Amino acid sequence: MGAIGSIIATTLKRTLGYSDGLYKDIKAGDAARFARPGGQLVVSNHPSFVLGHLCLYPSRCLELTGHPGHASYVYPGFDELFKPGVECKDDASGAVYPAYAELLQRYKSAHGALLEALPAVADEVMGRPNPNEANRERFPTVGALVSFLATGHMMMHLGQVSAWRRMMGMPAAG
Repeated sequence: MGAIGSIIATTLKRTLGYSDGLYKDIKAGDAARFARPGGQLVVSNHPSFVLGHLCLYPSRCLELTGHPGHASYVYPGFDELFKPGVECKDDASGAVYPAYAELLQRYKSAHGALLEALPAVADEVMGRPNPNEANRERFPTVGALVSFLATGHMMMHLGQVSAWRRMMGMPAAG
């Protein structure tokens, strides 16, 4: 058991609990829509987009840590729809994004696998240099990158869902 992976898993577990509260009462027909508080369109990442985007990272974290099952959590078409820099679209017809139930299932499955795998990752693996040169300066080690992707990055995007909920007239997640 690795100390670093266990620490990250503890925070990831809390993050997943928070996301459960955010997503539990969102209606499928609203999940891929932009909010319109007071009739004013607000172009921001909606819950479906955030779910899909966050689905990209468990497989990357699992791969970085040497987990043999990482490819099971690479979902066809998700990169094109949800990678960084792709614009979130208001999907009134449900033709752009996968169904909300599918996104939730994939999100929970992939993050559940990451949560289960992290405590077994040796500290030596977490201390290795980040193989991604593009972000190595910000995240010099595998552990630094995995920690960010599994915690800070997730909470940033979950904050978008929290703001969306309020704009949709929904209560704070509980």
